[in-house]
Amino acid sequence: MTRLFAFGCSFTRHYWPMWPSFLTGNFDEVHDYGRGGAGNEYIFHSVLDALANKNITKGDTVVVVWSTYGRNDVYLQHGWVTRGNVYNYQTPEEVDKIWSIEGAIHKTWSYIYALREILKSKDITFCFSSMDSIFKVEDVKTITPAMMDFVKDYKKLTSDIFCTDDLSSFTRKQFAKRHRYLLETPGKEPLYDGHPNVLVSNSFVKLVICPKLKITQDPEMDNLAEEIDTMLRSGVISSALNTMTNEVTDFRKLPLTKDLMFKYRDRLKELYA
Repeated sequence: MTRLFAFGCSFTRHYWPMWPSFLTGNFDEVHDYGRGGAGNEYIFHSVLDALANKNITKGDTVVVVWSTYGRNDVYLQHGWVTRGNVYNYQTPEEVDKIWSIEGAIHKTWSYIYALREILKSKDITFCFSSMDSIFKVEDVKTITPAMMDFVKDYKKLTSDIFCTDDLSSFTRKQFAKRHRYLLETPGKEPLYDGHPNVLVSNSFVKLVICPKLKITQDPEMDNLAEEIDTMLRSGVISSALNTMTNEVTDFRKLPLTKDLMFKYRDRLKELYA
């Protein structure tokens, strides 16, 4: 049995099928550990947890799409708290007491290098990408020359396992303004969501992830993505869709499979009938 383990933030798991779903034609099971709002601390530890709990070994495949620097994951009594950008829920004065961009950059690259070494030591097939470019640190206002050199050193050490593109850059280049769905938020006007749409996710698998893994994507995924995308573009994405998605593809309890993806498409047809 072939297994894929996928890790990331909401660019990996969201209200509609993201990139792990379009690898179901290449693997018997796809285990999706993506989590909305997650930063790189959660992602790193979720991989370690899966290595232990799911007994990931040689013959399995791991793909990690790292998040951005500006997140601060916390593990409390009942588990991980992942709230997205650190400035979304705290004042700048509060943030300065517990977090810094330099510290986030340092931890991220330490996690990346450590995970590279762990997976290589276990002879596990794997590759990395990111939600947005984590190589560009020149735009960080407080970045020091020493920190820039630190990132350059780690980039050299890890460049062999990164895909050619990050997901945000790929989205902008491939689809420009075509990558948004209209999302319903309770109590608010519907807004266009900035996450990659189904076509972007499928193309990212075919053109970026699969070449890095040296595999060819299942050709049925193109038609499946087109069908799902057509329906999602036809109306507002509501809480009913999110509920249905969780019912059909319970990522936490069930591995995602090709059969489940076609079941999802059929349920979507019923919802949009």
